[in-house]
Amino acid sequence: MDVRQYTIRDKLDICQVLDITGEVARSTGFTDKESLLLCLAAEEACTNAYEYMTENGQGNFHIYWRVFPDRLVMEVTEPGDCFSITLRQETNDQPRGRGIQLILSIMDEVRLNFTQSSLSVVMEKRKGEH
Repeated sequence: MDVRQYTIRDKLDICQVLDITGEVARSTGFTDKESLLLCLAAEEACTNAYEYMTENGQGNFHIYWRVFPDRLVMEVTEPGDCFSITLRQETNDQPRGRGIQLILSIMDEVRLNFTQSSLSVVMEKRKGEH
């Protein structure tokens, strides 16, 4: 298993996350379309974490890419609180909450891991499954 990690301190770092995600996805064997969708999922997860971080005066958060022979796992870890992830069939016309729905529709599996001091959004995409 190959692991990469990046620390997000400001909004410009999210652009670097997109570059790294695309590079990791393509080198792992995902198609250009799949790589673009993985970049979108990473961007949404990081944007959510960044907004939480700035609203609550947090310093930074991390993203990890774990490459397995059959899948890519991305994990965004932040000092944060619990929230719900449920794929909804109805249209969300609220000002918030569409990003997690987008992530759920792109990824094969999304789960939350909580500790006393952090929250991790773990997103998994298997190769060859759309």
